Amino acid sequence: MSLLIKNGATSNLLRWKLLDSSQTNGAGLTGLTNASSGLNISTICDVEASATAYTSAGSTIQTIATLGTYAAPSASDCRFKEVDSTNHPGLYEFQFADARFGVSGAKKLIISVSGATNLVQSDFLVELVADDPQVAKPANFASLGISAGGHVSNVDTLTTYTGNTPQTGDAYARLGAPAGASTAADIAAVKSDIDAGVNVTEINGNANAAANVSKANQAIMRGTCSGGTTATAVCSSITTPASLTDAGQLIGRTIIFDSNTTTANLQGQASNITASTTGATPTLTFTAMTHAPTSGDTFSVV
Repeated sequence: MSLLIKNGATSNLLRWKLLDSSQTNGAGLTGLTNASSGLNISTICDVEASATAYTSAGSTIQTIATLGTYAAPSASDCRFKEVDSTNHPGLYEFQFADARFGVSGAKKLIISVSGATNLVQSDFLVELVADDPQVAKPANFASLGISAGGHVSNVDTLTTYTGNTPQTGDAYARLGAPAGASTAADIAAVKSDIDAGVNVTEINGNANAAANVSKANQAIMRGTCSGGTTATAVCSSITTPASLTDAGQLIGRTIIFDSNTTTANLQGQASNITASTTGATPTLTFTAMTHAPTSGDTFSVV
């Protein structure tokens, strides 16, 4: 037989049937008392190395004054008594000290009864569990929708909460002064600034570094080819400047074709400029590359 009891539960009453070994029909053994010769009641938990036994010979089995009413036995004793030999032959009640049901870390308690004349040895298993099976659960417990991971999916909306000041709207202090009337206005202002172009005034805290980078980038010329040879690029347009005023104005600088320029074989190629003509559509001469530019190829001059 077995029973579920919460580990640490107190005032436990156990009842089970003891069989008569002299009978072949499974009849219960009647007439046993706490003083029956040879009677041995032993208990042991799954985490214990030795049993706690109670014997009639050692006078450690006490009777029960009132069946169905727990009375803590004396130290090192248990209680035992027949329930009803007429209507329930062989049914006995057992009462143990609370400590036997509160052994730390224990999950099982085995109770064995043996030794008395004509008594078939009987073993009773008590499953010591964390949750008390005798305590009623909420009627809607199953409707909470608790997943295997412990997530509760069905929870009523919280309508009343005391002890704290509810925060609503946008009237509470924020870090830093807002640019507008709300967080949304702040975000809109930042977005507008980004769309209008970012103006970096310092690099690593140095205004001169930012100014120098700006000047260097402004000196980079951009151009688009209308054709050319492996050593020349005929420009259809240029920017920064939009037109060359002096012949040889770009001598010594480097032409670099874009990584996504039209002619795949020119992508990323660079060469030193050895000559340049004037005007808005100049011809640039450079040390020969592997392929000639075609219409639409784009480049930078640094």
